[in-house]
Amino acid sequence: MELHTGTNWVREGLYEPFEIRGVTDRDGNPIVIPTGLYDGWEAALVFFTDQSRTLSFNSRFNWGAFLSGSKRTSSADVTFRSGDRSTATISAQYNDVELAEGDFSTLLTSLRLGYFFTPRLYLQGLVQYSDQIDRWSTNLRLGWLDTAGTGLFIVYNDVQGFDTLQGPQARSLIIKYTRQFDLFGM
Repeated sequence: MELHTGTNWVREGLYEPFEIRGVTDRDGNPIVIPTGLYDGWEAALVFFTDQSRTLSFNSRFNWGAFLSGSKRTSSADVTFRSGDRSTATISAQYNDVELAEGDFSTLLTSLRLGYFFTPRLYLQGLVQYSDQIDRWSTNLRLGWLDTAGTGLFIVYNDVQGFDTLQGPQARSLIIKYTRQFDLFGM
């Protein structure tokens, strides 16, 4: 179990105006952050329990400078681990943002599942919902590892709208195989 705090000096810079997707000001206009450098302090409070236990908890609170204003972020997750074969994690992250250009809040929730057939063969899934852009997204991964992070990886991604059940808005299937070899026989 661990509890710690921290502070950071944050410098963020924009080379061109940045529209924060999915949020508007009180008049319904998009929130656009102008170009420039943004400096300030942020603080954090972090607490987590033993991640190797059957049930573990992780939380984080951040507050401080963010672009032209400030942000308060609270996040927490609970993980259930069944031996060395499977895990399930449910998590939530809430952001309360106050900017010179407008205020907004967001909530991101997710469920992460993992099953490990062997130490080298696994299946993982992530489903998350963002209320900021009203989207469900899914990521499924199958990994069949060789040595040094090489092997076969199959990844499927899918993005759907929620309120209007729009979809799919994005979909991809990626197959990657990497192999390590010694060119000079050393």
